[in-house]
Amino acid sequence: MTRDPHSVRDGFQPIGHDRFVRPVGDDVELPVERLSYAGTYRGIPVDAEPGTGGRVMLSTGDARAQAAGFTSLDRGTWELVVPADDGRLRISPRWESVRAPWLDEKSEREGDR
Repeated sequence: MTRDPHSVRDGFQPIGHDRFVRPVGDDVELPVERLSYAGTYRGIPVDAEPGTGGRVMLSTGDARAQAAGFTSLDRGTWELVVPADDGRLRISPRWESVRAPWLDEKSEREGDR
């Protein structure tokens, strides 16, 4: 999908008044990546999720989390929301190649033929 009206030259078709899409056949392979964030908070390994208002939700299974102010979500999982600019937070993006989800859905609809 794009909002570029010039994309019709590349085979895109208008939908609505400001969006353009191009159907993709089963024979076209598109790279798909999942973006996630990981790092450390006060030396504890964490996974991070962007939040609202300049905050980040951290989760970890590290037992040291309780002493660092994390709240127990369930057995062995701890969560904490911190400002994104907290000097004790170090996070980096993680890109992982994954199978296109729409191919998995198609496979399920067709009964994995």
